[in-house]
Amino acid sequence: MMGIDIDNRLIEVIEDYLYQVKCGVERFQQKFGISNVLQAYRQKIIPKSGWLSENLKYDFHGVGCFLIYEHYDINFDFGPNGRCDGFDEWRIYDYLSQNQEKYPYYYLNNKQIKEDFKALVRSGIIYCPRWEPSRHLYYYTTNTK
Repeated sequence: MMGIDIDNRLIEVIEDYLYQVKCGVERFQQKFGISNVLQAYRQKIIPKSGWLSENLKYDFHGVGCFLIYEHYDINFDFGPNGRCDGFDEWRIYDYLSQNQEKYPYYYLNNKQIKEDFKALVRSGIIYCPRWEPSRHLYYYTTNTK
């Protein structure tokens, strides 16, 4: 029973993180009129860094991007074909560390995040297919909603 609660807590965090990434990617798509953001960046359609809106700055790095808001930032990597629905333990921890008020259960508790992340893998909810260009990213096996 406790594992289910923990899984649901971490799923809530992952869903929030992925929603933030999706919103940022959609802003790129709207601003630059493109569908594959990473490809557009590599083709120099999108500059390495700049502003997506008055309160949202961005900076590409390797196969990923920082979305920089006034009070927090989102760091994500792209998956195959420009996918943006991947995540890893480090990025989730980084996101949690900037959203402590929203997720007090995980406040600076990296051990708990590791345990809960492993529980999601064991339960088959997430998996790491080792796809290029970001072989470290995990994905949902099915839609969680």
